[in-house]
Amino acid sequence: MYSYPAADESGVLKIWKDGELVIDHLGPNSFPDAVSDFKVGFYDPSWKSRPPTSDVLLFVDELRFASEEASYCDVAPGNP
Repeated sequence: MYSYPAADESGVLKIWKDGELVIDHLGPNSFPDAVSDFKVGFYDPSWKSRPPTSDVLLFVDELRFASEEASYCDVAPGNP
């Protein structure tokens, strides 16, 4: 995933799945004056009134952070 949060047209969101770009959004992806932070997890509105009835697991693999100058190849899974 590559994200440049912005409330204007400079915002970017790119998501790859199995090495293939599946989301390529250019434009607003944040609220004005919002503090951008990175979060990963599940969200299900029904959990407010009814918690899940079994364990819910989320696996995140090979998470990497890089500067805006990095390319996909710099952070692709399998690169040391």
